Amino acid sequence: MNTKSLLSIVLGLDHSSWYITDVDLNTEEQIVYVTLNYKKPLQFQCEECGCTQYKHIHDHKQRTWRHKDLCEYLTVLKAGVPRVSCYKCHRVSQVSIPWAKAFMRTTLSFQQQILDACVVMSLSDVQKMYRVSWYTLSMILIRAIANARTIKNVSQVQYLGIDEIAIHKGHTYLTLFYDLERSEVIWVGENRKYETILQFVEWFGEERFRTLTAICCDMWDPYLKAIKQLNCANKVVFDKFHIKKHLNDAVDKVRRQEHRILQDYGDWSLKNTKYLWLKNPCNLTACQKQTFKELKNSDLKVARAYGLKELFTHFWDYQSVGWATQFFNRWFWAATHSRLTPVKKVAATLKRYWYGIINYIKHPLTNARSEGINSKIRVYTKRAYGYKTVDMLKNIIYLTCGGLNIHPLKSR
Repeated sequence: MNTKSLLSIVLGLDHSSWYITDVDLNTEEQIVYVTLNYKKPLQFQCEECGCTQYKHIHDHKQRTWRHKDLCEYLTVLKAGVPRVSCYKCHRVSQVSIPWAKAFMRTTLSFQQQILDACVVMSLSDVQKMYRVSWYTLSMILIRAIANARTIKNVSQVQYLGIDEIAIHKGHTYLTLFYDLERSEVIWVGENRKYETILQFVEWFGEERFRTLTAICCDMWDPYLKAIKQLNCANKVVFDKFHIKKHLNDAVDKVRRQEHRILQDYGDWSLKNTKYLWLKNPCNLTACQKQTFKELKNSDLKVARAYGLKELFTHFWDYQSVGWATQFFNRWFWAATHSRLTPVKKVAATLKRYWYGIINYIKHPLTNARSEGINSKIRVYTKRAYGYKTVDMLKNIIYLTCGGLNIHPLKSR
């Protein structure tokens, strides 16, 4: 097998209308130049009218494309691509080529190699390893992700998750929308405002948004305002881990208040006990368990607050909306009559957002998968020491967490 036949198979040209005419090796610059030509008659289809016949060849445009490296040598394809005049509509257009998309300076297989590397490496490392410019790398990412998102089917989304992730200091956020069934990010918006939800609904489709089975989010009022405006408040399910956080914060506030009072009387029993009240009892050491047992059985205010917090955990085990409502009403009465101001405030908050809490009984959803995806995104951001632009960060999120099918970019 000669060199041209070998390269034809490697480049995927063995069954196409193009063939290799020359191979030039530049050992000083370590570049392999592969010159291509086409077989007549040309295979042509007009993008305007779909006609497969052309009137005449208008001219030839000399072009070059970067291809996968051959060992340590850069591979560059060269060809005079003909532009032809359509027989039907007389439109002059360039003949499509099998190894690259229109207006791209890299081949499809090289683009695929770059995209696969971007998943496991930082962009700067990809740029250095494959010896491409930042512009070339960004254009490959932008075009590939835009094409993959165009063909991405989001009509099957039934359970939507909404969460935010901080990207800069000073409360700068991205709002991420997830398909909770498939653990995929389907859309990324800037900020965490009322307008962010409306922008997503405009992209997703208002009718499709109204047909969602459930929407899992936290108790962030700008999100809820937009969801209520779309008459979808009955689909909201509040993430139970955010509710647990509110209850834990109330217990900690009671502990701090009581500790300050006890200090004035020389009682240091609550010193260094913060995490005894917040940790899972199963994770405490034997010594901590003994100390915590004594504190929990005392008549301290924080012990009463902890008891109310632990009592509320039984709510998540109910399967009947009626029984869950009765339980909450009894818990609410106990919390509001506890004479513990932080606990009373949390009880009032849960009462105000009751419509999204009770929906958990019908749709037991959490943002656990969303938080897992957010952790992956933080790893990618840390690996790259940040990204130059927000758009580039969005593209990395779509590439790594968007469940996109980028394999159609392959040349074969």
